[in-house]
Amino acid sequence: MLEIAVSIKPEETSPSAEFKARTRLHLFDAEKQPAAVKTTNHFRSWFALTPVKVTASVLLVVLIFAAVGGGTVYAAQSSTPGDILYPVKTGAENIQLTFTTSPVAKARLYLQLAQKRINEMARQAKLNRNINPQSAETVTNLFDKALAELNIASNAQAINNTLSYLSVASLNEELELKQVVGSTAQTNQPVLQQIITETDRANMIAQVAYTNHALLKQALTVTDTQLDAGQFKIEGTLLSVRSNSWDIGGTNIENVVYSGAIPAVGSSVELTGLVNDNQSFISSIAVSTDVPQVTEVEGQFEGTNQNGTANVSGIAVNIDSSNAQITPGDSVQLQGNTTDNKLNVTGKQSGTDKTTLLPGH
Repeated sequence: MLEIAVSIKPEETSPSAEFKARTRLHLFDAEKQPAAVKTTNHFRSWFALTPVKVTASVLLVVLIFAAVGGGTVYAAQSSTPGDILYPVKTGAENIQLTFTTSPVAKARLYLQLAQKRINEMARQAKLNRNINPQSAETVTNLFDKALAELNIASNAQAINNTLSYLSVASLNEELELKQVVGSTAQTNQPVLQQIITETDRANMIAQVAYTNHALLKQALTVTDTQLDAGQFKIEGTLLSVRSNSWDIGGTNIENVVYSGAIPAVGSSVELTGLVNDNQSFISSIAVSTDVPQVTEVEGQFEGTNQNGTANVSGIAVNIDSSNAQITPGDSVQLQGNTTDNKLNVTGKQSGTDKTTLLPGH
């Protein structure tokens, strides 16, 4: 409020000669009048008040400040960085964070604030204002702080509710930014593209963590590009389940983490997931009665392992090297049968051309 008051400057005025003369005359008249002597001890008057009057006075002051401050905060909600009321908006948010102690509630608040920052960036882009790169860093920190709070939360249902909110909100935010990124100034596009990528990654984290809360224990950050490389999809016959190792059509998935019901051996399955920190988190499983004739794998080729297998999103896959013209970073589609356990490359996409891997993420 002090910043607002200081910034308000009246128009410059020059008093007329007539005004100056009239003011001087009133001043002389006032000097001729005898000054009335009146002394008041304000502190004595204050303490002389009854407790009821003191309480009422304090409440009145609080109500006045609440009314004025509340109106200012409300007016500041539509402000964006650079506006005079923006510090009022962020100040109120900081106070709200201070008084929010529950990990789930705090995570939800961090996500709401991230959504506000993204909406501000979208409005700035529409108005052709320059977007400070610091805004992207702020959004990143808010996402990461929300994930850190969910890591220490204990209420499973509340965690899932917050992850659902994160998934829906990130999709909406990503869509909003994609609508403005092409029409805004060239200098704004890298910042907006960064946030688009991170909101997409946040959505992926929410979908995987919804089924596997253990993922939240891995100190996640939406800036981790390795999360993109770890996304996979595999379809085939579930041949065996040994502890945490699954064999799907001759392709083994090691260190499987999945909290749902495991399909029966021999089932036709289609599953998606994420390999991170040598653990394979299954996010969804679809079971079909149709017996697949081939095994299909989608993921990012990351190179060749020492035993000659290909590393596809952290999964060791036998590839027929006779037609494998792929380079690390390529998004690949593999297909083959279970007789020789070798998959052929049926499709690829350069890693520089893709921002997401799995449909729906």
